[in-house]
Amino acid sequence: MSNYESVYFSFDWQEKPLGKSDKKIKQSEILFFQQGEELSKELSEATIVKIGKTYKKIDKRHFEINPTKPEEYEKLFQEVEAKYLLYNWCYGIKLSTLLNRSVYSSLYLFKALYKKEARIIFLDMKGEETSHPAFSGLSGAGKTIEMESRRHKCSTLAISDTKEAWSIIQNELQEKKADAEIKYQNGKRWVRAIAEKVSPKTEAKLKNKGTYLITGGMGGLGYIFAEYLAKEASARLILTGRTKENDSIKEKLKKLEELGGKAIYISTDLAKEKETKVFLEKALKKFKKIDGVIHSAGVNADNFVLKKSKEDLNQVLPSKTHGLVNIHKELKKQKLDFFVLFSSGAGCFGNTGQFDYSYANAFMDAFAEQNEGVYSINWPLWREGGMQVDQETEKLMENMMGTVAMDTPTGIDAFWAALNGEYSNFGVMFGRAEKMRSRLGLEKKEEISSAAEKAGKAEKAEKTEKNKPAKQTKKTKALSEEDIKKDLSEKIGELVAKALDVDISEIDSEAEINSYGLDLHGATTITDFLDHQYTIQISPNLLLQDLSLNSLIELLQENHWQEITEHYGVTLVTETSSEKKENKPEKPSVSPPVEYKEMEEPKSEEGEKPPLSSELHKLMEETPEDDWDAAIEELSQDEVGQLIEELKIIVELENV
Repeated sequence: MSNYESVYFSFDWQEKPLGKSDKKIKQSEILFFQQGEELSKELSEATIVKIGKTYKKIDKRHFEINPTKPEEYEKLFQEVEAKYLLYNWCYGIKLSTLLNRSVYSSLYLFKALYKKEARIIFLDMKGEETSHPAFSGLSGAGKTIEMESRRHKCSTLAISDTKEAWSIIQNELQEKKADAEIKYQNGKRWVRAIAEKVSPKTEAKLKNKGTYLITGGMGGLGYIFAEYLAKEASARLILTGRTKENDSIKEKLKKLEELGGKAIYISTDLAKEKETKVFLEKALKKFKKIDGVIHSAGVNADNFVLKKSKEDLNQVLPSKTHGLVNIHKELKKQKLDFFVLFSSGAGCFGNTGQFDYSYANAFMDAFAEQNEGVYSINWPLWREGGMQVDQETEKLMENMMGTVAMDTPTGIDAFWAALNGEYSNFGVMFGRAEKMRSRLGLEKKEEISSAAEKAGKAEKAEKTEKNKPAKQTKKTKALSEEDIKKDLSEKIGELVAKALDVDISEIDSEAEINSYGLDLHGATTITDFLDHQYTIQISPNLLLQDLSLNSLIELLQENHWQEITEHYGVTLVTETSSEKKENKPEKPSVSPPVEYKEMEEPKSEEGEKPPLSSELHKLMEETPEDDWDAAIEELSQDEVGQLIEELKIIVELENV
């Protein structure tokens, strides 16, 4: 453990000017989801969609739809073609209305739009200095969309000076490297960007026999902190969750008493305002006051956006949105030492299969930023709490990203580092520091070398690369194109059958693969195979489109036939490694490490953890473990990043 350390980070607003473009956007290519009469004059030739009771086509450029009806979005995109989407519907007073017009409506929008390419900007033009968390949460959802579909580029854009709105929007639409979170304030452009935080003091500030409330207190990290508070401060603990009290919960309460604390458990649904009030009345009747709050409640329901439903969102969102707002509102009169939200990196970076979960955690991060005394912590994998991984998976995580599971004392230190540093948003990763910094895009701590030193090193590296012997792919036996297609089809067919737990004879090569009920895990298994066996990277979400086994083979033949034939040794390729790198198409940069969770039903706060996929382990099956470090070091940062995205390396950032 001596070689491992924590790296602290947060996402801060940083000034980042954007040059003006002389190019004009064609308004005929814009679809504007309009609230009121904003930009009516400026977008006189764009297609306008307003909120209505039901679908209505007024004329060829004006529509009304009901934002709560998914089928009306589908009908709209059957009528309208647009390259740019401006979404300005996130308005409302009630939180339920705001959620309906943000995360729910954006889900229906993305599902209807999925097969079309589009640049999407979620707009906040209310002219206020801060955006509602319901709007800010769309950044996490948008990042997830980009991971699942390369057809879309998403941003949130808040504009305080609405007079300049159209000029600002035009510039943003034309920016090739679009930022995810943007705001214009006081004449300046700001973006949220990751920044490393210096480790502050980790001194604990607990009241002896203080009273602490932990939501989700019987699961994962919630109970770890309950044990810590009982042992270190003889704390009075108020634990809550939606699970009814049972024998397991009673045993846990007894253990907390043995550690020196006093604990009660009250089953409550915090998403319901009346229940929250009754719960707190009971709690305060028992302990009189509350000194601190840890909000760790949460569930997940992972699946691709194309298979996400309103019911999934109804499971995932309440505890982290309504529940948070309710408990914070009811405790405003309490003089709290801290109010800490246990968030996830899915909110910062997005995560495949977690559109709703990413939104919910981004909502919490924004809530903390806007409310004094509230702190949001993005956790990594914990060794003792939450989902566990085996040694091989942890070794892969360390080699690919530098991360290892964090022990409890280190996690407790990070908790106090967040509070003592007074960071409203705070993230931590644990492992090999410089590799983690590299993967997160953080600058190294050591001094930067001089330009001359850099040039010298670059020249030396170039000479070494040129002197490397040419690599050859051995020619094995003559195979026809049909032989290769047949073998490839059989192997993929076997994977589809295995993923669906059916006999291969039941798979029709002309039927759409998604018609068999393929899920995220099964799709990822197939794309893992293609990447590992043929070095072909495709999005797992591609397999959930109208694609049959035969059409998948045709697609691979059209776009990746060279890689496939090289694998079979049909052609002899002679090139230096430097030439190989130059000839490779540039891969898009990838977000820092994200969570990967096995497909599962939503889990309760007690949460039984599902078994982890073994498919990831195939990545290194042809490389001895002792050579993993060397193999990884040969890859560029972009190549490693792409590999992380495609293989969905398991990083559990939320332990509930």
